[in-house]
Amino acid sequence: MILRPRAESRPQSLAIKYVLVLGSLAVLAVGGQALLQLSLAHQKADILVVSQAGRQIHSCLEVAALAQSILKNPDPATLERTLPQLRTEAVAFSRDHRLLAETVNNDVSSSRLAALEPQLVAMDRAIDRLESARAAAADSFNSVAVAASAGIVQGIQPIYRVAMEDMIRVFSGQSETRLEASRRAQLALLALALVVLLLQGLFIFRPAVRETRSNTLRLEQAEARLRLQRDMLVRISEHEQQKMGRDLHDRLGQQLTGIAFMASLLHQKLRDGPYAQDAQEITQLLQTTVRQTRDLARALFPAQIHEDGFVPSLQALAVSTSGQFDVDCQVRAPANIYIADQTTSTNLFRIVQEAVNNAARHGGGSAITITADSRPDSLQLSVHDDGPGFTPSSPGEDTMGLAIMRERSEMIGAQLEIKSQSQEGTTILCTVPHAAQDKETNEAHV
Repeated sequence: MILRPRAESRPQSLAIKYVLVLGSLAVLAVGGQALLQLSLAHQKADILVVSQAGRQIHSCLEVAALAQSILKNPDPATLERTLPQLRTEAVAFSRDHRLLAETVNNDVSSSRLAALEPQLVAMDRAIDRLESARAAAADSFNSVAVAASAGIVQGIQPIYRVAMEDMIRVFSGQSETRLEASRRAQLALLALALVVLLLQGLFIFRPAVRETRSNTLRLEQAEARLRLQRDMLVRISEHEQQKMGRDLHDRLGQQLTGIAFMASLLHQKLRDGPYAQDAQEITQLLQTTVRQTRDLARALFPAQIHEDGFVPSLQALAVSTSGQFDVDCQVRAPANIYIADQTTSTNLFRIVQEAVNNAARHGGGSAITITADSRPDSLQLSVHDDGPGFTPSSPGEDTMGLAIMRERSEMIGAQLEIKSQSQEGTTILCTVPHAAQDKETNEAHV
């Protein structure tokens, strides 16, 4: 009464713990995934800034190279040839600079970019002056002013390049720092998951294994007790059957034999009288009753009736079956089969007896063959009839008899097979390991 609630609540408690552990693992998995996505987003932003800064350095060098070519040759031809490309590069350079300023999310880097704005404004104004010089008349062309404006454009390159290189270093370092932090967080989550799994093993799986082993042990003990009770019931049943067989053979059989003998004497005395026919019928009826009583006694008390052992009991069963059911029942077995264990011998005989009885009553054939084959590692018994056969779902199947045969075969560790096909009869095969040995071999050991 006390153990039952515990047996019911313990699996429920383990299930609750298991659900909590699964929830914890799910939270860790979701948290780790969110952390990974956040880290990837930061990495993507840092890489974008570094990439844009690198492109700005390249654009700045292109603008400075074009300005340098004008500075070397501040003449109208050079200005006409170079200025359109310089204007295009400068416009793209200023546009990308502003896009970079919008992308950067670092206050220091934003301040550095804002500080470069006057340089870009000065560059645009210098290029405007170069365009004005290009449009002026040839006699008013001022090469000194052109060289000064080109110098202003070219002078932005070292300042801007240093600023971009610093930005690349800052964001590369920031990316490495975030990557290292992400690795540490992932390692922490992994360690936490391992701790959760360890706790799961200690507080869930280990008790569950112990509970399973305990339940398995209880089931095995219950099965052992059930087998013991079943064996005891079978022994009691066999004992009662043997007692009835002895009583039928030693008491009722002898009394009926005496009555039959007295009836025979009475028939001889009344041989010439009017009741001679009645006395003869009584005598024949008593003789038939004596024979049936002896057959019944042998069926109830089989192996001990014959001093020679198991095979003669099978032969007696065949003779009794042939006479009782009017079928041809034969035994094919070597006479020297000996079964040392009386329980095994009795159960094997009962299996054969039940199979023969089923074949005679329900098989619908004219012949039954009992075969015993002694092998080095087993004894194989079979009962075959030449009837029409049956299927497991057929109504003529003796399910009780088959269940009894299976029960007896399990008791002695035997294997029972039932083979039946339409118009090919039925074969019941029972194989028991190490059940029999030659009688001569057994006597030699004795």
